[in-house]
Amino acid sequence: MENRRPPRSNSSNPGRSLDQSRDATCRPGGSRRNDSDNRGNIAFGEPRAGNSARGRDGAPSNERSVRFGKRLVDQNKLGPQNKVLRTKPDVEPGPEINITSDLQITDGKFKGKILANSKSPKCIPTPRGLREIMFRMLFRRIRGGRFLDLCAGCGMMGLEAISRGSMLSTFVESSSCKSSFLRKNIAELGIKNGHCEVFEIEAAPFLARSAKRKRHWDVVFLGRVNETCGAELISLLSRGSVIEPGGVAVFEHSAEQPLPETIGSLKQWRTLIYHGSSLSFYSRK
Repeated sequence: MENRRPPRSNSSNPGRSLDQSRDATCRPGGSRRNDSDNRGNIAFGEPRAGNSARGRDGAPSNERSVRFGKRLVDQNKLGPQNKVLRTKPDVEPGPEINITSDLQITDGKFKGKILANSKSPKCIPTPRGLREIMFRMLFRRIRGGRFLDLCAGCGMMGLEAISRGSMLSTFVESSSCKSSFLRKNIAELGIKNGHCEVFEIEAAPFLARSAKRKRHWDVVFLGRVNETCGAELISLLSRGSVIEPGGVAVFEHSAEQPLPETIGSLKQWRTLIYHGSSLSFYSRK
């Protein structure tokens, strides 16, 4: 007796027999597909007929997708070895902040903030062009490091160091008027006490006391001061007692009065000149 396949039913009933459902899953070559062999595998290509892939809005999707179990994943989001890549959500960029004043912080979490400062001609902050280059050069030492701002004035250098990731900024300023602006700026920026400290004292005795207490900073900045005071402070810093081994000392001075290449235990490795002002970088031997 011949084994014949039972004839297909012409009934309009939407239900199908078990044999008919198996025939619907047969491959074009006539061999039946064993779904148990493909469990857990990734199926590329178009979805099955009658079960087209749809987007979130319910409209059919023309993108190729990959089936992970019961989930359809865009094929473009697959990485090596067919692993789903986790992508960050698109974040709209914030408004661009233009730096137009020397009293603005040039970068970091406080970028664009304008600091309060005295109108006295003696209270001139370091030009923003020099600041940007300096902090870019010393990024690795400043981020997570300790910054000492001598003759701090309104605190521009130390506050910008905190903005760029400094762990601690120490401000030394002898003028009570300038110190009031410094404390006001710290309060306006919302900086906690653990990230900054203000000493209303002359810089020379502060350095002598810090040397006895064996306090060290990764970056020491000395702003532009008069020639007599500047020579004394540079002489104290040249001993290297308050500079961390491998740390840096930066001196701001007039471009017309260059500093020597070697001062005590400090050796010069870079000089920047900008609009008549100069920054000299020294590393501790």
